[in-house]
Order: sequence, then structure tokens, then C-alpha cells
Amino acid sequence: MIKKKILIVDDNVGFCNTLQKILTKFGYDSEVAHSSGEAMEFLKKDISLFLLDIGLPGSDEEGLKLLREIKAYKPMASVVMITGNQNYEFLVHCISAGASDFFIKSRLDVDYIKKTIDREFEKHVNWMSVMKNIKERTLSEFDNDVFCAGTCKTAFIDDDETFLEMLKGVAAKLHLNADFYSSSEEVLKSKAKYHLVFTDLRLNGSEVNGFDLVKAFKSENPFTEIVVVSGNLSTENMALCSEFGVADYIFKKNFDPYAVMDIVSSCKSKFDRWLKNSPDIQKYTI
Repeated sequence: MIKKKILIVDDNVGFCNTLQKILTKFGYDSEVAHSSGEAMEFLKKDISLFLLDIGLPGSDEEGLKLLREIKAYKPMASVVMITGNQNYEFLVHCISAGASDFFIKSRLDVDYIKKTIDREFEKHVNWMSVMKNIKERTLSEFDNDVFCAGTCKTAFIDDDETFLEMLKGVAAKLHLNADFYSSSEEVLKSKAKYHLVFTDLRLNGSEVNGFDLVKAFKSENPFTEIVVVSGNLSTENMALCSEFGVADYIFKKNFDPYAVMDIVSSCKSKFDRWLKNSPDIQKYTI
């Protein structure tokens, strides 16, 4: 079951109270935050949908900035923007950053709000169905040539618990020899070496960001293959990652378990080929 929990982010107390009454009428459970700081405290809670005011206190783009933070931390969460004006150019930026829809305060269409929220939660039901399907698929459905995946030591690093659980399911189906971490500090503290590392770049709660983690791994283990898994990755960040030696990218919103299988298979083939010619590289990875 999808918990229909909504967070309203708006500095107008009266409007928040009105919107909460509307949501309660339709059977939705909602919480309220009046600033970006308050909203960030809710990111680790079970919130599936955010109703986010564009004009939050702070900079002119505070709402857009928070939208990007939400999508980076919870890429599958739905965000519907609330606006007090009709600055459509700015709304386009919000849609490009991952917002699902928007509505205007002065034209508070209750039926439209309900239809929008119902649609977003239906998307979450479909996503959970996909996750369930991935977990239930047999190994042979992925590929009969799932090689000796257990010989390719792999790490997955992501602070989104739901996404990390899905990765665990995929890793189990592929019989990967894998470890899972929710922060950069955990994996660096472990001192473990890996053939292949899948990591998010935006790791909330970690002092070491994804870029620094990539650099740290490459400096200690130059032959380790690193794949960035991200919900919101700009072209500029992709170019920067490439400079640091990132081998590939996976985008969360289009996540495909076959991509993991292909990357692991390619990595293993590469290491097998390298080891035949340069056995000494073994000491850098395991």
C-alpha cells in the first residue's frame, strides 16, 4: 500500500490551513513546513508528494532550489508547485527540474487539485508495481549468461533507503557479491576494495559528497570502475564526473535492472582481460 502522505511547503499560514482542510476532505494526510529548512527535515520521513510554493522566503529561486534538493534526495517523489503569480518562464524551469505540475493560488480549483494528486499517487502505485516485479523475477529472466557475477566485488552507495532496497533485490537476482552503504563515510571507513562501485552524487548527511568519493576511490584504487547513479544529473556534472574517471551513468527515473547487469558483465570481462596481461592489478581491487 502507498501511504498518501503530503507535505505542504508554504510560508502563508492561512493558505496552508485552507489547503490542509481540502486535503483532509479528500482523505489525504498532510504536514506543513513554512520554509526550506523546515521542509528539509521531512525528507527522511515517509512523504510521497510535496506541494511546494515557488516564492519561499530567501532568494528569488528558493522554491526552485528546494525542488532540486527534493528530487536529488527522493527522485521518485512527486512535486507540484504552488504559485501566487503567472510567471510561466519560471514555471518552465520548475518543470524542467522535475516538478510534475503546478496550480495558481488565486485560482484555487479544488477539483483540479484532487485530480492532480490522485494522478501522482497512481504513478507511485505503478512504480511500486515495477519494483515488486523486479524483486519477483527469476534469475533466468534477466539473462542465462549471468556469468560468475559473484567474482566481481561490487558496492552500492545511496542514501535513499527505498532505492537502496530495490538495488539489493536486483543484486540478489544477479547473484552479485555486493555490499551496500547509505553514506560516503561508511564505505571509506570500511577500507574495502571493489571492482565496481555504483554511487549517488548527492548523499545527504554525508560530509564527503559524491565527487570527493569518486576521487578518493580513484586515488586509492585506480582500476575500480565507478558508475554514477543519479536522479538529477546535469551535463556539466556528467562532464566533471568523466574527468574524475567515472565509467558510466544510470538515471534513477529511467532505472533499468538490465543496465546493472550489462555494466557488471562488461566490468568482469574487462578485468578478466586485464588480469591475463597484468596480474598485478589484482592488488588494487580486492
